[in-house]
Amino acid sequence: MARCMLKAKSMAKEFWAEVVFCAVYSNNRSPTRNVRDQAPQEAWGRRKPSVKHLRIFGSIAYAHVPQQGRAKLDDRSFKHVFAGYDTSSKGYKLYNPSNDKVVVSRDVEFDEELAWNWEAREEISYDFLTYFGNEEEPETVEHVQDTTAPPLSNQYILLVYLYVDDLIFTGINNPSLFEAFKKDMLPEFKMTDVWLMSYYLGLEVKHMEDGIFISKESYTKEILKKFNIPDCNSVNTLMESGTKLSKFDKGEKVDPTFFKCLVGSLRYLTCTKPNILFAFGVVSRFMEAPSSTHLKVARSILCYLKGTIDFGLFYSSSNNFNLMGYCDSDYAGDIDDRKGTTGCVFSWVILLFLGAQRNSPLLLSRPVKSNM
Repeated sequence: MARCMLKAKSMAKEFWAEVVFCAVYSNNRSPTRNVRDQAPQEAWGRRKPSVKHLRIFGSIAYAHVPQQGRAKLDDRSFKHVFAGYDTSSKGYKLYNPSNDKVVVSRDVEFDEELAWNWEAREEISYDFLTYFGNEEEPETVEHVQDTTAPPLSNQYILLVYLYVDDLIFTGINNPSLFEAFKKDMLPEFKMTDVWLMSYYLGLEVKHMEDGIFISKESYTKEILKKFNIPDCNSVNTLMESGTKLSKFDKGEKVDPTFFKCLVGSLRYLTCTKPNILFAFGVVSRFMEAPSSTHLKVARSILCYLKGTIDFGLFYSSSNNFNLMGYCDSDYAGDIDDRKGTTGCVFSWVILLFLGAQRNSPLLLSRPVKSNM
C-alpha cells in the first residue's frame, strides 16, 4: 500500500517513513475483516473514529499564512505537499520542497488531483561561477581555509553563570584569571566571595581529591517529610516490572492538586538523579485525573528515594575521551495511545546529554519480537 501511495504521486522513497505512518493511520480507521463491523481504532478506543479529515498522501496543500506572519502584499498561503497527520494536534504535516521544511497547520486547502513536479526540482542549475563565452571552460577557483585550532593548553577559558543575584565562575589553565575577574567585578557590584561552591539552588556540592560530588540530599529529605514518607520501607526499584498505567483506570480518584505537587517536587530531583526520569515521565502523564493506582506508583518513587538519599552525580577528571551512548525503549508501552518512550544517555568525559522522548503511536496487527 505504501509503495502504491508513493508511485501515485511520483514521490521518492525517502518519504517511506511518512507514507508508512499515513498508511497505518488510514488502515486503523478503515473496516477490516480481522475486526467484525468495526475499524481497529474503534475496537481499541471504543469510539467510532472520524474520517472526514483524511486526505490523499502527496497531494498539493495550501497552508494559510496568518496575518502576523506576512506583510501587506505577501501571499496569504504557501504551496506544500501533504505528508501526514500530526500526532500531538489536529493539524496536517506539510512538506515544502522549496526549502525542505515541515510545518503543521490546520488551516489548509487541498487539491488532491494535483501532485508536485519533482523533476523540475532536480533540473535546477546551481552554477554559481560567472564566466563569459560559450566555448571556454570556467576558471576553477579553490578556496583553502585553515581550520586548525590552536591547542587547548594554550587557551584560557573562563565560564560565568549568573542566576538572579548568584554568580558562579570557573575555568581551566589559568588560576590567576579568577583573581583578575574578581578584582574587576568587586568595584562594580556589591559581592561576597564565598570561595569554593558548596550549595547552589538546592544543589549540594562536595569537593574531593579525585573529583566533585553533586547531590540533593537535603531536598530529598524535605520531600519525604512533606508527603509523610520519612519512615517508609525503602525499595530497590522505581516501578514494578511490567507496570502499565492508563488514564481510564477505574481506581479511586485522588486530589489532583496533591498529585501535581508530588510530581512537581520530583521534577527537581531529575538533575542529580537522572535514573528516575522514566518513572517520573510516566506518572506525570496522569496529573489531570489521577487515581489511587497512579498515586501508588508515585509513592513507590518516594520509597526508592528513601533508600538512595545520598546518591548523586560524581564528576572526575579523565583522559578517556571515548564517546559512549546507551539507548532503550519500551516499544509502544502506552496502552492508551500506543506511543513508545525512548530514553538515551551519552557521556564524553562528563555527562553531556540525557533525555527521554515519546515516539509516534504504533499499531500493529501482529506482535514483533526484538532482541536487545
